[in-house]
Amino acid sequence: METEMHTKLSVATLDEQSPHVKVSVPGESASAEVLLKKAAAQLGIKSRSLKYIGLFDGVENPTRKYKDVDIVDINAKDVSIQKWCFDVQVEKREIMKHDEAAMKLVFQQAKADIKNGKLKPTEEQKSKLEDFCIAENCDPEFSVPMQYIYLCQTLEDYTSAIIKNCTIHKDFRAKAIAVPSGTPAVVAATRQGLRVHVANTTCFVSWRKVKSWTRAVDDLYIMYEIYSVSNNNFTQLHIKSKQAPYLLAVTLEMIRILQEELDGPPFQTSDVQMEGEANVIVAWNNVMFTTKPTALEGQIAERYTDLSA
Repeated sequence: METEMHTKLSVATLDEQSPHVKVSVPGESASAEVLLKKAAAQLGIKSRSLKYIGLFDGVENPTRKYKDVDIVDINAKDVSIQKWCFDVQVEKREIMKHDEAAMKLVFQQAKADIKNGKLKPTEEQKSKLEDFCIAENCDPEFSVPMQYIYLCQTLEDYTSAIIKNCTIHKDFRAKAIAVPSGTPAVVAATRQGLRVHVANTTCFVSWRKVKSWTRAVDDLYIMYEIYSVSNNNFTQLHIKSKQAPYLLAVTLEMIRILQEELDGPPFQTSDVQMEGEANVIVAWNNVMFTTKPTALEGQIAERYTDLSA
């Protein structure tokens, strides 16, 4: 009887003490779902927490989040396991209370986010975070990960995804802003909407004012169709990035959370556009879109240039 060969796929973690786990793979490839379960099991993470964790292509700047059905080749580089949760209350309720190993992963992510500059604690907050780590060395029963996470959860962009190396793919004009094609940009997909820092200006658009979005077939950029309340018209914001597939996954997740919060309608077949024999979805109508102003957008306008005002 012929024995099936197993190989080892290295999955990166954000744990500086143990930066990789080896996952046994039968054959030349495996589904992302299988790999995620195996990697999580090696880390001691409970199956109930898997919905808040993902498998990614890339570590610090992931280019995509693998879907369960995606097939991952054993020769794939920089496959990583990371947190996939943008809701602090869910994180506290579902992870921190019930799964110590998953909480450790969240802790490692917070440390990495501070190190790479995504999270920017004040000097006083940095001192507290350092004190937490010192306390752990002195008292093993002191729960450093939990205290560390609690403080990080208060920092701006804790529940955001930051896409640093972007460019404006096509000329963009809205309000008094005119940005030529090729201009570098930093994009933050936040719980409230898209924040774009470009040409020394930080702009913002609420998810409720994004009418639709379209991904390029080559996955190099995403086009967001933005509604302006005062002008009663639409503009197109084209964002080009190697991380475009990751930005798309975050966009869909932020809309999903918004649907839950506001008891919004589900996506219907008529809300998506498919192409090719594989029926790949390339465009989405935002089921949470509204032309009416919201209180949140008024608050946003006080801090940033609101593209939807």
